[in-house]
Amino acid sequence: MNFQRQEAMVSIAQAAVTVLAVVACAPFGLLATSIGIAARPFVLLPLSVGLLKRHCAISAATVFLPAVAAAGGQSHHGSVRMALRTALEGTVATSWRCPC
Repeated sequence: MNFQRQEAMVSIAQAAVTVLAVVACAPFGLLATSIGIAARPFVLLPLSVGLLKRHCAISAATVFLPAVAAAGGQSHHGSVRMALRTALEGTVATSWRCPC
């Protein structure tokens, strides 16, 4: 199984999207550029999933379904933490406040 051509295609796409993100976001500052670079994996995700499906016969469900339970748990944890933070914000002294 030699997938050098596909790996090269993904590498070229990553380089092009990185350059495009930096050039498009740089006029708006460092934060916008960082956000553009951080969004790069989500932009390239369909390419990777498509290559896995086409060349390795691995479906998108095989890749993403194991992460659904973890994402649900993280969402629940985040909402409970946010609710506790807002409920305790007036009662906890500022020196003991959570930095998050």
